[in-house]
Amino acid sequence: MKIKVQILLLGLMVLALICSPNKANSQELVYEGFMRGKKVGELVATREVNDENTRITLKTNIEAHMLVKITVELHSESMYTNQSLVHASSISKVHGNVKSDVQTVKKGDFYEVQVDGDVKTVNHTSLVGADIFYFEEPKNINSVYALAMGEMLQVEKGEANVYYFEHDGKKEYHKYIDGILHEVEISHTLYTMTFKLKK
Repeated sequence: MKIKVQILLLGLMVLALICSPNKANSQELVYEGFMRGKKVGELVATREVNDENTRITLKTNIEAHMLVKITVELHSESMYTNQSLVHASSISKVHGNVKSDVQTVKKGDFYEVQVDGDVKTVNHTSLVGADIFYFEEPKNINSVYALAMGEMLQVEKGEANVYYFEHDGKKEYHKYIDGILHEVEISHTLYTMTFKLKK
């Protein structure tokens, strides 16, 4: 009798999973970070799609040696409804200490942004964050919202299937092959870091 009850419960759980209208579709991409040819870290991009809602999470861990050893962590999470940003959180740490904390929330026809405790407004009715670049080639996107800075960035088209934007004295190039992001290159006067899609 106990076995029949367990089989029945298992069958009901499987049926509930199969019939659930809110099935989430998840995708994870892993990029290895390199400086001067040496692996210095990893970036993991995850997208979960559930009906009209999309959640994107980026986790980056870097340990690099410039003049001294530098440890950097970045964790951002964003939620979109019908491809429009609803809220986002981006926290960066250097040597374990918070360097930047940016929170973004849609408030009707504008966004309220808290950058390290200071509140400002971004006057847009709908935003797309730069994190979308990890999952979609931005063919028709002219500007994106930088989750880690709380600012709008102009998207430029480079050579075929290459898009870039500039911020904080850096150029960030996104290189696509067949619509899939294969490489991100962050170019600064002091360094160049490249993230390559792990095969």
